[in-house]
Amino acid sequence: MMDTDGLLSRMRAYYDTPVEYDVVDHFSTEYQDVLYYRRRFPENGYFPTWERCLRLDGELQVWESGIRGYHRGMVNVPLSFFDDPMGKDVLVIGGGDWIGIRLLLEHGASVTHVDLDETFIEYAKTNEFLAAYHQHAYEHPGVETHICDGFEFVTETDTTYDLVFLDIPGVSHEELLPLFSVEFYDAVCDCLADEGIAATWHYSPKIKPDHYAAYMSTLKESSVEKRYMYKSHLSRAPSGEPIAYSGFYLFTTGWTPTQSSPELDYTWYQFGKRIYNQWTDVPNTEGEANTVSDSNDALMTEPPTLD
Repeated sequence: MMDTDGLLSRMRAYYDTPVEYDVVDHFSTEYQDVLYYRRRFPENGYFPTWERCLRLDGELQVWESGIRGYHRGMVNVPLSFFDDPMGKDVLVIGGGDWIGIRLLLEHGASVTHVDLDETFIEYAKTNEFLAAYHQHAYEHPGVETHICDGFEFVTETDTTYDLVFLDIPGVSHEELLPLFSVEFYDAVCDCLADEGIAATWHYSPKIKPDHYAAYMSTLKESSVEKRYMYKSHLSRAPSGEPIAYSGFYLFTTGWTPTQSSPELDYTWYQFGKRIYNQWTDVPNTEGEANTVSDSNDALMTEPPTLD
């Protein structure tokens, strides 16, 4: 388990304003470190009151002021590229907090959920903070959960899906590199229906340029053909103005989804911000691709310096 005091000290160093923490729970599973805590910024007019947060391996995963923007941005935007967003067959790799799965169920999706860390997903079922937002989505008959490695699942399944969500952590340790490999993205593409979309979050290319170059080179060597970049509104000021974003990529194997529809335009207004507003080819970069047999450590990241 990570040293609690050391982790809190590092977290405080991220900000240029005082921040207070109250640790509720801290433990390690076989696969990751879990920190559930409360925080507030007593001198910051945007976040002066306590909010609940969750970190995995030291990286911020879920926090109350960002839940609506992150999860609805991740789920609603790719769904809105379909003429009919309802009733899709969806594969979720990761997503052990169950929140994104609940949102998919709102759209009548059939969800195949794959996660390796059974200890954490069982914890998430009853954690008071997460349960307030996932609303026991794991009990829904439309959800089928597999406790197994995501890489193995996508390389072995014969099922295809309208949507594949990669709701997985950043590459904070070598064991996660296969989930960012050419072979993994080839397998994800094989899982997509003819007009299917894969979705995942990403680090800012400006903050993690080496990671970005290696990641794009990996995608370029895989079966991914088209890419769409967007940002989702996260935390907002009391006025409603967005003050933080999370970046996402959408991928296809060649087909180009519609650029505009009433559903998509409404979703953009509510949750998202277009970056280029077009599907493009995966760009050429100077990075080297990451493969299972020849891993590229440039994909490795330290916990982000900003929440």
